[in-house]
Amino acid sequence: MELIQLVPVLPPALSGVGDYAVLLARELRVAQGVRTRFLVGDPAWTGSEALAPFPARALPGRTSDSLLRALEIEEAADGGGPGAVLLHYVGYGYAHRGCPFWLVDAVERWKQARPERRLVVLFHELYATGPVWSSVFWTGPFQKGLAARLGRAADARRMTTRVAAEQLRALLGLRGAELATEATPVFSTLGEPAAPPPLAGRRRQMVVFGSRAWRADVYTQGLSDLTDACRRLEIERVIDVGAPLDAVPGGSLPVPLEAVGPLAATEAGALFSDSLVGYFTYPTPSLAKSTIFAAYCAHGLVPVTSHGNDRPNLDGLVAGTHFLADPSVRPSDLESLSRVAAAAREWYDAHRLAVHAAGVRRQLMEPPLAA
Repeated sequence: MELIQLVPVLPPALSGVGDYAVLLARELRVAQGVRTRFLVGDPAWTGSEALAPFPARALPGRTSDSLLRALEIEEAADGGGPGAVLLHYVGYGYAHRGCPFWLVDAVERWKQARPERRLVVLFHELYATGPVWSSVFWTGPFQKGLAARLGRAADARRMTTRVAAEQLRALLGLRGAELATEATPVFSTLGEPAAPPPLAGRRRQMVVFGSRAWRADVYTQGLSDLTDACRRLEIERVIDVGAPLDAVPGGSLPVPLEAVGPLAATEAGALFSDSLVGYFTYPTPSLAKSTIFAAYCAHGLVPVTSHGNDRPNLDGLVAGTHFLADPSVRPSDLESLSRVAAAAREWYDAHRLAVHAAGVRRQLMEPPLAA
C-alpha cells in the first residue's frame, strides 16, 4: 500500500512533527507494509539522504493549485489509482497566522473529485487561543473554521489528547459524535528502549529538554521551582538539551548546569537512559501531546514538573503516580521514585510507535463510518 504523508517540514529542519512523521513512515513500512511518499508544505525545504528510502519533495508554492497538482502527480506515480493521504495538521506549520486556507481548499477539492480517495487527518494542533490584544484572538475563529472543514472532509481523524478530540467534536456539531476519531498520545521521537536501566545505576542528574522558548521559561519563570526540585532530590548536575539559549542561569542553580546543545536521537537516548529525572513545565491537561514527556517516559526517567502543575488529565496521567509535581520523596527512597518511573513507562507502552502505526493503517483501510 502507498501512502502520501503531507507535512509542514521534514529533517534536516528541526521539527517535532517532521521527526514524528519520519519515524511513523519507517514503522509503517517495516511492520505494516505501507510505503510512504512525502509532500512538504514549505517550498524552501531541501531534502536529506536521511529520509531514504522515502521519496520526498517540497511544494513549489503554498497555493491550492500547487498542492492539488502535487497530490495528483503522487497518485500517478503509484499507478493512478485512488490515493491515500495522511495529513499532519498544525495550522502554524503551513501559514504564518495559523490559517492555511490554501491547504484546506486543496484537500477538499482533492477528496471531492474522487470520493473513493482515503484521507486521514492527524491534528497535532486544532487552533490557538490568546488575549484580546494578541493576533491569535482575531485569527482564532478562522483557525477553528479550517479545523472543522478538515474534520468534515476526512474519512478518519487522529488526535493526541482526549481534550482535543472533544474540541473537534464540538466544532463539527451534531455529526461530531458519529465521525471516526481516535485519541492516541504521541510517541517518543528519541527512541524506545526495550528495558530502560534501573534508577539505582543511573547518575543523579536532571535533564531539561525541549524548544528554546520552553527551556528559557524554565530558567526564568520556573527557576525557583527548578532549584527546589534539585535540592529536594539531591540532583548533582542539570543537563540542558536543545538549541542554544541566549542565556542560562549558571550560578543561580545550586548545582552545575551543562548545556550540550541539540543531540542526535541516539545520543539523547543514551543521556536520558543514564539520568534520574526529566524536568518539564508543559501544562498537565495537554501532556499526552508532548514529545518531551513521551521521551522521558520511554527512557524510564522520573518526570518532575513545577509546583502546582497538576491539573486533571483525561489521558490517564495522575500527579504522584506518573509524575511528581511536588517532589517530597526523599532521595534515598529509590523504590518510590522507581514506582513513578515504572508507572510512566507503563502508561507510555500503551501508545508506543507500533501502536500508532497499526492505528494509522487501520484507519487507512477501514471504510468511513459516516458518508
